[in-house]
Amino acid sequence: MDRSRIREHMAIVGSDGRQFGMVDHLEGDAIKLTKNDSPDGKHHWIPLDWVNQVDDRVHVSQPSNQAMRDWMSNPPSRRDARLDRGQSSGPSVRPYARAILAA
Repeated sequence: MDRSRIREHMAIVGSDGRQFGMVDHLEGDAIKLTKNDSPDGKHHWIPLDWVNQVDDRVHVSQPSNQAMRDWMSNPPSRRDARLDRGQSSGPSVRPYARAILAA
């Protein structure tokens, strides 16, 4: 996917063909969506790795309803994107810390 083809105000559509946002601009490895087209009137971000095709629209690999559930409500530079989507940031360090403290 050639990120240089993504332009402001392009429609963003899910794998179901439904539009769920518009490009505001690229921000690092994410697309910032316009707040005017958001159901809550706020900006949201989606990772560029969701994009699988760019033509006259930006196509993402998941259905639009899933993309809206998983989009980020905070800029990825301010918060780990995986945590914002409710996913684990990796293995827990607690078992490792317990093993060190027990030694």
